[in-house]
Amino acid sequence: PPKPSGDGLAAPSPKDPWKIRLLVGGGPSGQALADVVKLERLRRLKEYAPLDFEGKPGDVLSGCSATAEELSAISDPRERALRRVAKAAHHFAALGFSATEAVTATVATVQKAVEDFERTVGKPDGTSLYTTALGRVKAAAKAVEAMISLDSFGTNQLAELCYVMDDEGGILSQKRAASILGVEPGCGEATAHAQVETRYRAVLSNLAGASPEGAASAWSIMGEVVDAAARPVAQLWAPPVENRAVAAARAMGLRDLKRPRKLVGLEIVSEVVHLEDNSTFCVMLLTEGMRDVTEAQIADAITLHEGKPKAACLRIAHEAAKKKEAAEVKAVGAVAAYIDISDDYITEPDKAATKKLKTADGRSMPSAKPPSRIRIAHILLKCQPASGPAPSDPQARRQAPSDRTQADGEAQLLKLVEVLLAEYHKGPEAGASKRLSAKFAELAREHSDCKSATNGSLSDLGWINQGQHGKDFDAVAFELPVGGLSDIIVTQRGVHLLHRLA
Repeated sequence: PPKPSGDGLAAPSPKDPWKIRLLVGGGPSGQALADVVKLERLRRLKEYAPLDFEGKPGDVLSGCSATAEELSAISDPRERALRRVAKAAHHFAALGFSATEAVTATVATVQKAVEDFERTVGKPDGTSLYTTALGRVKAAAKAVEAMISLDSFGTNQLAELCYVMDDEGGILSQKRAASILGVEPGCGEATAHAQVETRYRAVLSNLAGASPEGAASAWSIMGEVVDAAARPVAQLWAPPVENRAVAAARAMGLRDLKRPRKLVGLEIVSEVVHLEDNSTFCVMLLTEGMRDVTEAQIADAITLHEGKPKAACLRIAHEAAKKKEAAEVKAVGAVAAYIDISDDYITEPDKAATKKLKTADGRSMPSAKPPSRIRIAHILLKCQPASGPAPSDPQARRQAPSDRTQADGEAQLLKLVEVLLAEYHKGPEAGASKRLSAKFAELAREHSDCKSATNGSLSDLGWINQGQHGKDFDAVAFELPVGGLSDIIVTQRGVHLLHRLA
């Protein structure tokens, strides 16, 4: 018999649980994930990213050097020196120079900066931060000394550009960029590029002989200067930096973390998986916040909701959320796809192209083209829109509760799906469809926000034609076999669960 889950619903079905195989990054060795982490660290090191950033909770990835205010808040001189170097976005900040000191730097002041750092931090303490910070300071000193010896004026120009990026928070204002080039804001790309050729080409190109890394950095910054100065004059809106959306966008590669330095990137490891013929597979991607979910829970979810990827993902996300403490903010999420593999894909491609319909318990059924007319029932849960007023719905039985979001509606439908599946599996297969239809009607009368819930004994929409209820609805409804139960779907009306009657 079905085993109850933690919330009292029937969880696994009588079917044999699926076998779970962890792919890249998820195996016991974690080797693939370790390879990605290693590549990320190498990229960040090359791009002068913060040395104390490891991608752990609380770590901050910034495109700018630490400000004087940030450093002054650290009382311990040793810790302040280490953090200054760790947060430095360029050679001059690593050496502890202010903007004024950097544009007047000499070989002697560079050497003194290294000595001051070594004296402040003292003897090695065996930590990776000490080792990498000392290495960064010495490398910065070597590069700056070489550039000064070759072209002190060009070195000063580079220092000025680096500190402009720090002052501007990683994204240049149009006014500042135009001032650097000596043009009017909104001058256009041709004028901006012409000024770069006149003012900076010879100077910055000369630096490449002493420090290719420094020259490359200069040209990257100059690209930002040209973009900012050349664009049409317009007041650009920017969200406050403490905005949560900004943090999310930065994690995905907001401009100030991709240009002029590639602090965020894309490291890929891959694995080729052989899929056996005449089998069904489910590929699922899980967020980091799902690591507490067990393989058994994943197997139960994809077994119970076979052919229903959204329901399977919701079940697993629900299990993960139950394990999270209220203080934790890691997002839980999953994306899944069910894949049917058949010899027909190789031997009879025309036959393989025929769409397969899903029964209530997820089994595939070959079908000819979808019918033009079907009889279907649905459970609709109306939800409050994320923004703006709710669209008019003359077929609504009642308005959505004021506090029901789409996520709330999906969670409620998940419970109803599992009640229906339990009903389907609790007796002989011969009467499963009738039991499902009767239970579906009962739940529709109780929960559905559509007027169809009061239509006859089956609480259905009646016979419908394609186009009556919109593309999102039709794409699912007309793919169901008679007796089939759909996955959870979303339309403009709300979230639905469909059951085809005829």
